[in-house]
Amino acid sequence: MPYTMTRIGDGTETVSTVTDTQALRILRRALRLHAAVAADKHHTVAITRTRLVLDGDDTAERRTVFTLRPVPRPPRLTRTQYEDLTRIRQAGSRARVLADGRIGGMFCQVPPAAAARLFNRGLAVADGGGHVAIGIAGLLAVAAYQHPVWEVVIRPSE
Repeated sequence: MPYTMTRIGDGTETVSTVTDTQALRILRRALRLHAAVAADKHHTVAITRTRLVLDGDDTAERRTVFTLRPVPRPPRLTRTQYEDLTRIRQAGSRARVLADGRIGGMFCQVPPAAAARLFNRGLAVADGGGHVAIGIAGLLAVAAYQHPVWEVVIRPSE
């Protein structure tokens, strides 16, 4: 699943398209650098990195903000997809794509058709070696499934 990435920093704004693997790499690096990461109910991830840089004899604070938006926005997870992603996450590095298209390496394997839907929607990603991981869209969808947001509209009485 492609993402639109917006980078705002040093007085410039750039917009580009990144793959799910690239977006996952950006998110992991941000977490390693202790950047602030926030996600919203629309599956948008905002990464804010603040750093100190030398400015002559003084230091200055620089802030860079990355925004990752999935294109198109993924639909809600079904219960089965949620359970499949949970199994993949629990399997960790053991989760692999098998020759027949199943995701294996765990007690209950994901059938080929279900695995294809996870990959096509960007919920799961596979690297060149066949290792399977949950993509950013999958991580956000799991979080949304675990913490549903109910919208309440209050209309004034007439």
